[in-house]
Amino acid sequence: MAPVMTSLMVAVLGTFLHALDLRLEAHAFYGLILVISALSGLFLYRHQNITHQKSKLSSETFKKAFPLLLSVVTGIVVVGYVYYRGLRTPDAFLQVFDNSFHLSVVKSMSESSDFSVLSVGAYLESGTDAFNPDPSVGFYPACWHMIAAMLVQMTSFPVAAAINVTNFVFIATVLPLGIQALIGEWTKDDVMACSCAAVVTFAFTAFPWSLLYWGPVYPNLAAFCCVPAVAAVLKAGLSGMTVQGGSLKGASLAIAIFGICGLALLQPNSVFTLGIWSIPVLMDCAIAMAERTGFIFRLGKKNSSACLLIRAMVLMFVAVVWVVCYHSSFMSGVVAFTWPSFTHFFEAIRRVVTLCFNEYAVAIPLAVIVVIGCWCCLCNRQYSGLAFCFFFACGLFVVDAINDGALRHILTGFWYTDQYRVAAMAALFGIPVAALGLSHILGAMRLSAIRLCDSGGDFISATVFAAIVAMGLLYWPENVDLSGEEQLSPIGSVKNIVGYMYSIDDSDNNLTSSEAAFLLEVKAIVGDDLIINNPYDGSCYGYALDGLNLMYRKFGLTGKGESENSVTIRKSLNRIASDSETEQVVESTGAKYVLLLDSSQDGREGV
Repeated sequence: MAPVMTSLMVAVLGTFLHALDLRLEAHAFYGLILVISALSGLFLYRHQNITHQKSKLSSETFKKAFPLLLSVVTGIVVVGYVYYRGLRTPDAFLQVFDNSFHLSVVKSMSESSDFSVLSVGAYLESGTDAFNPDPSVGFYPACWHMIAAMLVQMTSFPVAAAINVTNFVFIATVLPLGIQALIGEWTKDDVMACSCAAVVTFAFTAFPWSLLYWGPVYPNLAAFCCVPAVAAVLKAGLSGMTVQGGSLKGASLAIAIFGICGLALLQPNSVFTLGIWSIPVLMDCAIAMAERTGFIFRLGKKNSSACLLIRAMVLMFVAVVWVVCYHSSFMSGVVAFTWPSFTHFFEAIRRVVTLCFNEYAVAIPLAVIVVIGCWCCLCNRQYSGLAFCFFFACGLFVVDAINDGALRHILTGFWYTDQYRVAAMAALFGIPVAALGLSHILGAMRLSAIRLCDSGGDFISATVFAAIVAMGLLYWPENVDLSGEEQLSPIGSVKNIVGYMYSIDDSDNNLTSSEAAFLLEVKAIVGDDLIINNPYDGSCYGYALDGLNLMYRKFGLTGKGESENSVTIRKSLNRIASDSETEQVVESTGAKYVLLLDSSQDGREGV
């Protein structure tokens, strides 16, 4: 839970300092965060009844710690292989529309030391008001950008490298430890289930991998990595009601509320993702409350109809909240966003069953494990909610894939009707189901071994061996030749996609390697003087990569808030020698250089 709380602290503290018009560079800002954290920890330590007991290392202690160790090691190894081996260079970056915004905002935050979610933009440095094409700023969930910008300030990493490191930390450590917390809470710290969760966390291509190259939606990636931890704490706070004589755990609920705020400042749609995962917990909590108030005297077969009624009432309440949020003004721009449907019903079902979703490489071993996991969940009332959440998310993907009407916006509008984000949510919900499925398989194997050999064997050795076998099936990196036809390995496919999409030599890029080298020459000539450029020829990346003082630092700068000076320069710069108004506008900006990388429309994105 710590990364979620720290992210929230960074956003709140940065916004507070912005309101006071104070700018702290990263070392001072980070030091302030450490001081606040230390004081908070000391306060909690002194106001809790803590009994000090001497503990010693034992096989039981290691057994409990084993899933945590396995999850972190698996995360570092798998993410290191797929992501960093795919990147080839630490400062590789993705040349697509959204990333021009991410790169420029991180660069501007690091240059200005202005960390505020209420005033987010690519022109935060002093002196940019004279040429800013779009001076309107407002709220944006930029918590992920702040973390990357702090890393740039503290380490002097290139912006692209800092972004890659930030993503690595969220995927390789925050996600697997959050999954461990969630599985531990649902299964009462079942070591086998938690160990299996460590194995399957990175096996779905839809999440976290697809979000690395679709969009890219890095803030959504970071938010989804944080959702499991918040879900675990929320369940811990509410589950007290389901225990005989128990009650709501105020401390856990308070932390969960802070966690929800942190998710909202990373990417608001993660709050709705958390909400779906919380529905089964809310149902159990409502049934427990009804039992205590006398509505249900004893849970059992005689009260199954009453339990069903309560669950239906909870669903109706959730549906009402969902519709109210859908029609609210602050969500209108999000839910109205449209991505076109892309397939038919049976093809969408095939994509769900094979777990390839938006990719071509099917994941048959993982699909088998998930099917077994769904069966296990449905047979065990304790875990049935996990299966239903997974089914619901898969249903959202099917609707998103085949429908273009109002139903699609109502159901998937909170995720921009984006099939990649919806698929990522389905994969996130599928991780606990796959963990329980793999746990069931290993449990059955162990029972068979006991019957055959009259011995259960050593737990750790058996689990390690089974984990190696499972990881070989789930993470086999090479393509397989079956009947003369090459079958793509899911992980190998992801690595290849990351490799060519993050490569400067990708033929679809609008900034080529020779143009990138030319930007360095421009920097040597112009220095910090203002440059007028056409962002769509790839020059917009020059601000984040080389520190060029560009007038147009990202795509899509011709919106409603565009300044009159920008309109004049865009449409009349070629008449500067004969048009006195254009000449005056250019002089008012202080521009000294015109940068043009391309002059043809050759069909590449952004050109």
